Amino acid sequence: FSVRRPNVLETRTYGYTDNGRWLTRTVTRTTAGELTTVGQPAGFTTWHLEKMFKGPEDYPALLAYASDVEVVPSYEPFLKMSELKGGDAVMRGAVGLEQMQLIIHHWMGVETFAIEWMERRDEVLKLYDALVEERRKTYPVLAASPCQHFNYGGNVTPEVIGEARFREYYLPHYEECCEVLQPAGKLVGCHFDA
Repeated sequence: FSVRRPNVLETRTYGYTDNGRWLTRTVTRTTAGELTTVGQPAGFTTWHLEKMFKGPEDYPALLAYASDVEVVPSYEPFLKMSELKGGDAVMRGAVGLEQMQLIIHHWMGVETFAIEWMERRDEVLKLYDALVEERRKTYPVLAASPCQHFNYGGNVTPEVIGEARFREYYLPHYEECCEVLQPAGKLVGCHFDA
């Protein structure tokens, strides 16, 4: 699937070097403010050096970014890659990160999240609720797709999340996703390595 964000007025990404390291800066302008990130490409992943969330003043822009998302089927790239593989590979689609996982690890970082969770939990939960609604839009698109296998999130750190938060903010979303995808014959897994 692909995502359109009506509240995003502009997104620009540019590369530069800093002390010999190749970095990318992304600037996202929403209807409620500007968000920036800095990443360091590292092969198949990116190290997030500067998160979107810098402080409480970023909540309105992040909420605008997370809200009013349009999810659009985008099956052609999958079909082309599957054809290139000639049936010799299992093609796995991605549901995306769990909503709380996205906030903790991509938007805030663990330490900042811990402070925000204690000081401004209501604001964090507004972001979480917006992401829950966004993700619900993806399930039917994935169920109708030609892909048969999906990965939902991962890298959940038990020492950070704890069992109670896992049961409240993670597990229900795996179950909800499976309730939509499994009747369509899809298999759903999660990458747990902790």
